[in-house]
Amino acid sequence: MSSHIHLVLQLGNDSLGRLMKQVHAPFGNWINKRRKGFGAVLADRPNSVLVHSETHGMPLLRYVHNNPVRAGLVARASESGWSSHRAYLGLEETPSWLSTEAIFGHDEGNRESLRHDLACFVDEGRSEERRPEFSGEVSRALARRIRKLMGGDVELSYPVLGPDDFVISAMKEHVHRHGDRKRSRSKDVTVEEVVNAVFKSLSLDPATARTRTKVSSVARGRARRSAPRSGTGGPRRPGPPPGSGPPKSPRSS
Repeated sequence: MSSHIHLVLQLGNDSLGRLMKQVHAPFGNWINKRRKGFGAVLADRPNSVLVHSETHGMPLLRYVHNNPVRAGLVARASESGWSSHRAYLGLEETPSWLSTEAIFGHDEGNRESLRHDLACFVDEGRSEERRPEFSGEVSRALARRIRKLMGGDVELSYPVLGPDDFVISAMKEHVHRHGDRKRSRSKDVTVEEVVNAVFKSLSLDPATARTRTKVSSVARGRARRSAPRSGTGGPRRPGPPPGSGPPKSPRSS
């Protein structure tokens, strides 16, 4: 879409955060170079949803391909150039980064029949409304289900959709990784360790941070020299002109 992107990815060994950084960083540099700008281009962090491919893979693909339809840009997904749906149907050349084998398999002989089935399947979801769980939002119902499966309260930062055994396995891995990160962040760090790390990154001796400077004494000396002095030669305080005498008090009649 013109304001955001949806990617349906097969989970591998690389983390999703590392992959998105590899996608977003070059795109941001290209936009800034083209517009002669600088800074962040994408406003928010990406949302994610983990789905079981056999139960939620195809519904998720249909939901993403119909995103231009829900936005009112086209009547059918096959009419939009904002998704890879036309490439799946053979109406456009398949990009090098798009893998259609997960949907069609490697058999080329039955490809046209599978494309027809996919077109009908996606068209059936044209009137489907927005699904928050497919947009990375954790609903209350989903949170209740996962708490019930896990037997207690768990921290859930993205939806996990699929059969019970899949959800339990994914959540156990999530809790394990999250716990490791929390334990690594819970180590107390002293001020001295922060100072040593900063000075080491700047190739400086941390001992210089403990050396007392004379800036404060020099500043006080300058303040004293700039202060007005009393007596001859110094600046005079404003007062009445000479010979005028002290002001007289008014008389009572």
